[in-house]
Amino acid sequence: MPVASHVRACLDLIEQGFFADAQGMRDNFISNDAFDQVVMDHIWLLRNRSNWPQISNFMGHEYLGKWLDYALSHQEKVE
Repeated sequence: MPVASHVRACLDLIEQGFFADAQGMRDNFISNDAFDQVVMDHIWLLRNRSNWPQISNFMGHEYLGKWLDYALSHQEKVE
């Protein structure tokens, strides 16, 4: 029986729009900065979704300046 890691479970919740369930993921569920890049890379793949503003807002609350820096640096590559 396949089992999702904490990182995968949180990413799935965000993708499905269950932000309240994923709230606190960085500090309470993952709590390891080594996963920040992986999480942000996977979340960035969702940027064309209709709920992207909500996803990005959620990430801003979870990761603060790290997410803002990541999004700004990657947005320049898209434009």
